[in-house]
Amino acid sequence: MSCDDAAPRPSHAEERPKAIIKAEYRQLAAAGLCVAVIRGVAREGKGREWALVCSRLDEVWRPFRGPRRAVTREGVLRRL
Repeated sequence: MSCDDAAPRPSHAEERPKAIIKAEYRQLAAAGLCVAVIRGVAREGKGREWALVCSRLDEVWRPFRGPRRAVTREGVLRRL
């Protein structure tokens, strides 16, 4: 059986992962940042130095602001 013979994936199977990523992008970004910092510390061989790990996380961590909503005519009129 080749890939061409396989049944097509239903569209909901493709949309669900995209919806999860869209809904949880803040948590995914935070997790990626933490992993990158901890991997860097581990590469340096200083993974057991908790104070160093905490200071590195503090150096890079910034509160996350989500994307601004699109400006709409109704939104502008509502604010006037």
